[in-house]
Amino acid sequence: MKVLTVNCTNKTVVYFNSVFNLPSVIDIKGKKVAIFISKKVNEDVLHTLISSLEDGGANVFSYRTGDGEIIKTIEKVSLFSSFLSINGFNRDDIIVNIGGGTVCDSGAFAASIYMRGITYVNVPTTLLCAADACLGGKTAIDVGGVKNLWGTFWQPSAVIIDCNLIDKSENTFNNGISEIVKYGVIDKNFGEKLKAIASIDQIKSNLEQVIYDCLKIKGELVEIDEFDRAQRRFLNLGHTVAHAIESASGYQTGHAQAVAIGIYAESLISLKAGLLCESKYSEIISMLNLFIKDYAKIPNLLPLISYMKGDKKNLSGKIAFSLPCNDGVNVVYFTQKQLEDLFK
Repeated sequence: MKVLTVNCTNKTVVYFNSVFNLPSVIDIKGKKVAIFISKKVNEDVLHTLISSLEDGGANVFSYRTGDGEIIKTIEKVSLFSSFLSINGFNRDDIIVNIGGGTVCDSGAFAASIYMRGITYVNVPTTLLCAADACLGGKTAIDVGGVKNLWGTFWQPSAVIIDCNLIDKSENTFNNGISEIVKYGVIDKNFGEKLKAIASIDQIKSNLEQVIYDCLKIKGELVEIDEFDRAQRRFLNLGHTVAHAIESASGYQTGHAQAVAIGIYAESLISLKAGLLCESKYSEIISMLNLFIKDYAKIPNLLPLISYMKGDKKNLSGKIAFSLPCNDGVNVVYFTQKQLEDLFK
């Protein structure tokens, strides 16, 4: 069993293990456990998990939820909180989030604000969540049409990566590839591994190791910069454009497609700004070409500036980008006028 430890304010341990072994990795005896679980997860998984938790001495409550950006709302978090309150949860109890990134985001946000914070565990069921969103303690919901406007830093006590639970259907699985490519751009050694893998089928064949490598890179950045003030911002590569695309589309454009477009667009921005040389730019394009289709459909970026201006990463009236550069990734700030000139 692979184990990865991230030492932050609250230590997170990532276990590459069956979700049904959860009682062996976290203390649940005599505690209440709330399972917030996506409706896409098979009912048999829920029943088996409840049995294993009850056998471990827990009092278990389950809440089946939809997923997607539509659940990252104040209303949904209020429902989660009411569920906890009605069932008498206190600060010694535990939440287990099982689903994709939006379920883990909403459940983690609820955990962070309920009684000023209770323990939670993330169990991702999508590659997008498993390779990125499940770890790091950034919780968020969307407010007023702005993605992730409200959020907290509240670390999970544990993350369970159960590769048997990862949805491997083509569309859902492929949605996670853009985040994996992002790590290949951020970390040169992992980028070389991806080039050797060279296909989505090979990622499936080496799934546990690929996810481990991504989370190891993220974990190291989170340890250095838990509260996202410096190096952790490298993980936002592609995301300034991506979040603007998502918001402008009313979330009709999915996060994965938006990130793929964002990596391409921000590589072009870096190239045009003189921060990325042609050879490095070509390496990024080659990596995108290995794994992702239709990433080159960049919309007109000028109308997106208004959405970028609301990005929480901005500073002193300037818009923040985590751009691929010749020496890795750098956080760069542009005025609106500079962006307008670049985008034209």
